[in-house]
Amino acid sequence: WVEVWWPEQSKWYLGHVGEARYSDAAAGVELRVDYDDSETHYQVFQEDAFEGTGAPPPQPEGAPKRWRFFDGPPPAEHYVHKKWTPQEENDLRKLVAELGEEQWAAVSERLGTRSEKSVETHWKVLTGQRTASGYGKPHAQPLKAAPAIDARVSSWVEVYWAGEGEWYLGRIVGQRRRSARHETKVAYADGETMYEALRDEPFDGDGEPPAVVDGEPEHWWWAPVPPVRKVAIDAPASPRQAGN
Repeated sequence: WVEVWWPEQSKWYLGHVGEARYSDAAAGVELRVDYDDSETHYQVFQEDAFEGTGAPPPQPEGAPKRWRFFDGPPPAEHYVHKKWTPQEENDLRKLVAELGEEQWAAVSERLGTRSEKSVETHWKVLTGQRTASGYGKPHAQPLKAAPAIDARVSSWVEVYWAGEGEWYLGRIVGQRRRSARHETKVAYADGETMYEALRDEPFDGDGEPPAVVDGEPEHWWWAPVPPVRKVAIDAPASPRQAGN
């Protein structure tokens, strides 16, 4: 068992050294290190163990890792190296989307199963910023953080259709990202469902809102929840449906 210095976090991390392999990318022999926070990395070590206390002197980026022998009691026998589960990775994406890519301590605390180093390094693997071993260019496409949920989802609104000069009642039931713009899925009360680009803030005036340039987000405002009613059979089409 050894402790390895990670300059990015300015901490020593405990791990068990396993197999060795030669890496062309690293231009040297890499040692497999199974860390006690469940991360595994192949790393190039300096030839001699660090004998000082505290933080070692700074090194150039990409230099072999500083390490030292672990002189404490051996880790518990029930230690088992665990891979990241799909649920953990999904939770990680959501937490990074909520807290940002610099709040690793908070992400680690909220996740509850991984250390600060573990969440940061695994996020870099997920997003294509590094390979699992830390060397070489990733071949997989980067994964994006889950988008934030639009606060309007599940709310009733009225959307202004300038072509008809009318407000139409609907409920926002979903969202998507299309051509770099945010769209909400609106299920209208007349039975039609469409993706609409809505303005960030509701219209706070009365009557007809200001005209918008073609392609710009539509005006909308909040609407009360409609009363439950029976659906009429052979009901006449709405003005919007008749015009399509």
